[in-house]
Amino acid sequence: MKKFWIIGVVSFVFVLVIVITGLKWHKQKVAGENTAIALRSASEAISNARLRHAFVYASSLFHESEEMYQKAMQMWRKENERWYFVRDYDQVISMAANAEEKVNLAIKKAGEHRDRFQKDFEKLAEQLSSKIKDFESYYSFLPLPEDIRNKFVKGRILFTESQRSGDKGEFSKAYNKAKDASELISQAYDFGKKKLNNYFESFKNWEKLNKEALQLSHSRRIIMVDKIARKCYVYKNGKISHAFNSELGRNWVGDKNKQGDKSTPEGKYYVTKKLKGSQTIYYKALLINYPNEEDKARFNSNKANGVIPKTAQIGGLIEIHGGGGKGTDWTDGCVALTDKDMDKIYPLADVGTPVFIVGSLVSWDQLKTRETLKAANDDE
Repeated sequence: MKKFWIIGVVSFVFVLVIVITGLKWHKQKVAGENTAIALRSASEAISNARLRHAFVYASSLFHESEEMYQKAMQMWRKENERWYFVRDYDQVISMAANAEEKVNLAIKKAGEHRDRFQKDFEKLAEQLSSKIKDFESYYSFLPLPEDIRNKFVKGRILFTESQRSGDKGEFSKAYNKAKDASELISQAYDFGKKKLNNYFESFKNWEKLNKEALQLSHSRRIIMVDKIARKCYVYKNGKISHAFNSELGRNWVGDKNKQGDKSTPEGKYYVTKKLKGSQTIYYKALLINYPNEEDKARFNSNKANGVIPKTAQIGGLIEIHGGGGKGTDWTDGCVALTDKDMDKIYPLADVGTPVFIVGSLVSWDQLKTRETLKAANDDE
């Protein structure tokens, strides 16, 4: 009887151990599965955050979540090295959950920052596009210093790069590149705008000369040169009878101050000689009386006031001549037409024919209504 009792007790204990072991095994299995789920969920959240560029827009939170996830993985590996039934994954699950919570917050913050960068970039890009269009339309044709032109070109390249970053959704990078581009483009834009605005301060004088030319044209032919439009007109009876494309001195903005400044003079002149064949290197030419008395008076005043060096010479030999059609301003101060156009204007001019040279025949406000100032070069 005692023997059976002992066997029963042993059997009960054995079954109890089996049951407890089974329950413990099941609990550990569930804990392991839950840990794997928690770690996988955190990993997927981090991957999602990386795709949303959280490492850029919420870098601190993102890197904290990554570090927390790595610590959870280290703890998980350490627990897996322990005896199966004493493994404890609670801290691993808790740390993985915290990592996921933190990275989800990073995703939210990144979205907010990304939206702000996107709005800032799009606003700046719109402003830059407008400045680039205006510069290319109104100022790029000016004789600008090489460093100013280089700044615009470099800024234009940076802006293109920023647009590519924006297309990829990298708005922080796009905005920063656009800011660098804006600084360069704005310097070129402001320089060109100031230069042209200063030039147009002489418009009233140009307007006065044009009115005089139109009135005089009722009694004789008049030649009028519009520097901005790159046009050489022949007036007759108060109207334009002929229009020719022209090219000017390399430094054509402003009046001519001295010999060698590469500028085309402005004012009222007349033809002093008609040259052709071996008399000129430019096929045919109309020599004008630069410097006139006004040019001489201004030259002497500028020299006395230190505007130009004491050793400067006033220069001369300004012509309307052939050899043009190069598509750029290249002369030392003369007005160049194509040889074909010189054949047309040459017989229309005589010694004594008035020649008026002005910066522009229309105001700056009128010019801005055109698509580009270069369009003024199109045939009338």
